[in-house]
Amino acid sequence: RRFFTMLGTLIRGRVSVAATAGAAGRKALALATRYGLIRKQFEAPDAENEIIVMDYLGHQRKLLPLIAKSYAVAFAQNELTEELHEVQSAPDDSDAGRQRELESAAAGLKAYATWHASNAINVSREACGGAGYLDENQLSIMRGDIDVFTTFEGDNTVLTQLVAKELLSAYADDVQGLSAGGWVK
Repeated sequence: RRFFTMLGTLIRGRVSVAATAGAAGRKALALATRYGLIRKQFEAPDAENEIIVMDYLGHQRKLLPLIAKSYAVAFAQNELTEELHEVQSAPDDSDAGRQRELESAAAGLKAYATWHASNAINVSREACGGAGYLDENQLSIMRGDIDVFTTFEGDNTVLTQLVAKELLSAYADDVQGLSAGGWVK
């Protein structure tokens, strides 16, 4: 029970770090998207106006997949936060298996969200060209702040190993004692 109490603190920290990283990644992508919608570059072939940067497919292909991943991370974050609340609001004799699953999910999401945020901020900074380096655009500041998140509350590489161990343990539990027919099924 004491061990799970100690892990509960780590889980809350990892969930918080993942949430903060996700928010930073979304903010960077919003800034880069807004910049892409106002920044114009090169004349259109059939007009006198310049083309907004966001109309270029290369620019869209940089930002839009990251925006979609950010939505997925946010949805996963919301579900994990809800599960954390349910597990930690349960009586002291709560399910240890559910606690282990929560620990694994928090570790995995923390690693994925922080790596995603780091990449999204960097791509957003690059998508803004030279303006991405200006402090007033906050991207270079966010980049400096988010780097620590890949090791804070657990190194991401170690956390992915923890997730792999949990998945392999669950698989071993599922197949333990299966007959030849059970293996075929």
